[in-house]
Amino acid sequence: MKRLRTVARRIVLAAACLLPVAVLDGCEEFDDAPKASLVGEQQTRMTTDPADPLVVAFSEPIVGSSLRVKLLELRRGDLDGELDLPDEQDPPDLERMKERTLLAYDGAAPSDPARTYGAAFALAPDRRSFTISPQRYDPDFDEVKDRDLAVGAAYLVLVEPGLRDDAGNATVPRTYIPFTFPLAGGGPTTLPSGYYFFLMDLDLLAQQLQLYAHLVVDPATGDWQGIYTDADRSTSQRPGCPVCPAATPACQLLNPALDRCVLVSDKMTALEQFSDHVPVPELPGGYIFRVNGFARDEADGTIAFGTAPFDIDIRIGSGGIRIQATRTVITGSFRRGVVSGVERWVAVGSAAVDAVLINGVPSGTAEGTLSAIDLTTPEVEAVEGLGEPIPTVDSDY
Repeated sequence: MKRLRTVARRIVLAAACLLPVAVLDGCEEFDDAPKASLVGEQQTRMTTDPADPLVVAFSEPIVGSSLRVKLLELRRGDLDGELDLPDEQDPPDLERMKERTLLAYDGAAPSDPARTYGAAFALAPDRRSFTISPQRYDPDFDEVKDRDLAVGAAYLVLVEPGLRDDAGNATVPRTYIPFTFPLAGGGPTTLPSGYYFFLMDLDLLAQQLQLYAHLVVDPATGDWQGIYTDADRSTSQRPGCPVCPAATPACQLLNPALDRCVLVSDKMTALEQFSDHVPVPELPGGYIFRVNGFARDEADGTIAFGTAPFDIDIRIGSGGIRIQATRTVITGSFRRGVVSGVERWVAVGSAAVDAVLINGVPSGTAEGTLSAIDLTTPEVEAVEGLGEPIPTVDSDY
């Protein structure tokens, strides 16, 4: 929500300054606060090497003492249903936020190890860029060494409010720069073939894609083929469900804090809620798409994964809005975790769409976050018992 308000403010300012000068005479002299960006980041994907330092660029010289920046490594469950970070939630989870913070810098306290740690930091002489060289302590040798970031992991550069320029203009909201180092190709992997559930939150019309997937993985090369199927909330009568009215016909059992009866299209707030959903492969309400990808086991026990570009073609609402997401790419990392009381593969990552068409009209690009889990055989059987089978790679769709 906070990020959406930030984007809205920028849109309002941009739109205002397109009006005639007689209407808004001050736009040409408007001096905004400094803007931060990450060198090499393109739609959440890094074009630099994970071993290279991170470089944060600024739109103008900054006041060094006003810079406060963190690097977070995000995992499943760190973001809530509104995509807020742990310290932005109600109540704030400060301990979890601390655990996810790999490094931090406070320009007002660069020598305080409680506020500046985890890297070597350098502000350029022109004060228009800031270099971050991640480090780690090696207890075996009692020394600090360079730290390479991980392929496929979900990172976030967080620039705190108050970043100022020489004129005193300061940022008000946080600046969020999510990024991932994409996997360039596959390798030997233990990622299992089988059924998965993916959840993607895109900044395109605030869309959330809920997807069952079936993957066939070559363990020697890491190459995989997948078919993804739309998932909607089930309207089937199940134990524990009330009789839901026509206006809100779907029953949710996995989110007891909210109403039991909801819209079929209501968003999920946690991966555990997948079992409230059934596959919907057919138009007009559903869709499928096929993906070619690759995976590779990493030295830290994770499995990095990525995809070749693919297309998504969906309808929303009553079918009157058609969204075509072309040259979409997803990238991320699986690690072992527990979801719904079952130890399994759990992923976080990002999605980037190179071109979006809405009802045939070019509408820019899109990006977002993703999470995923592999499913057990009893879970698949329970889901398919509520509706259609989950399509497989060798199906006729």
